[in-house]
Amino acid sequence: DSDQKASITFLANKHRMNLEGISEVERNAGNKEKNIGEISIEDIMISLDKLKGDPAKGREIMKTQACAACHSIAENDPKRGPDLNNIGATLDREAIAEAILKPEAGIAPSWVDVTTNDGTTFQGTLVEKSATQLIIRNIAGIPTTLNPADVKEVKTSASTVMGPHLMDALTMPQFADVIAYLHSLK
Repeated sequence: DSDQKASITFLANKHRMNLEGISEVERNAGNKEKNIGEISIEDIMISLDKLKGDPAKGREIMKTQACAACHSIAENDPKRGPDLNNIGATLDREAIAEAILKPEAGIAPSWVDVTTNDGTTFQGTLVEKSATQLIIRNIAGIPTTLNPADVKEVKTSASTVMGPHLMDALTMPQFADVIAYLHSLK
């Protein structure tokens, strides 16, 4: 209905999600530099090799992006989607960029689908798996605790709720700053 549409549009604009048909992201008025959304992925990756980026600037840019709505960035952030607080220890700069540009290409092993014996499926971040309990947090950060005896299967999810184009409004230097910041998280 119109109230739901207005609410979704507000959130999409607030978090600069740049979802076609839903929101409009403010473009760099007067700036002739292309945005990430106007550059091919191949050209972005080539440019990224040349631009080292500034982690301090990237940290500030990240505060304006929607990432924190679903990801834990700092160690003490609530656990929701896959943690980014040590992403630089596991992924190189190119892999981080690809994960942002093509989220479906590489799904974090901690992002799982859990199927119970009765056929119920849960998708979220696997927080704990032991002989006595299995804890999964959905994208809102709400934990579900299951008895391992009730679990039929735990597998890395085949899909993600992260959409592409989340950073399309950034310029190439800004994107390089974000990548430098995320890569510094070790």
